[in-house]
Amino acid sequence: MSRLPMHCFSVRCLGILFMANSTRCLTPGTHFGFRMTTIFDRQDKEVSLVSMETMLPFHLNLSEKEAEELEALLHNQFELVLSRYFNRK
Repeated sequence: MSRLPMHCFSVRCLGILFMANSTRCLTPGTHFGFRMTTIFDRQDKEVSLVSMETMLPFHLNLSEKEAEELEALLHNQFELVLSRYFNRK
């Protein structure tokens, strides 16, 4: 694996995923990468760019409809996770 910048980390699912509550891994052999970077938007406002990258242990061949469904599901889950950081005081 290549070196990641300090603000990045990579996790390999080996059977147990450690979260707030330990759960059995549902995607064995999958590699997850997370990146958070500070950038400036068009109004020169400091914002955070957050991205997640997943490497599956197999080729995923999807139809256009399946790809759209996957995109919607990932969007909804990512939004659910990030929602805790909105409206913070």
